[in-house]
Amino acid sequence: MTDEILDLAGALTFTEYRDHLAAAGFTDISIIPTHRIADAMHAVVVRATKP
Repeated sequence: MTDEILDLAGALTFTEYRDHLAAAGFTDISIIPTHRIADAMHAVVVRATKP
């Protein structure tokens, strides 16, 4: 089972979400799950820095 993050475009794994943020130039990326919404889906707090 893969944990996923729900966004407006669809569901991504934590790794995919982090990789997309890094590809967009963000650093110090932190993705913290806050609670489960459905099977393998979580609400999250995302923090990152754009230098």
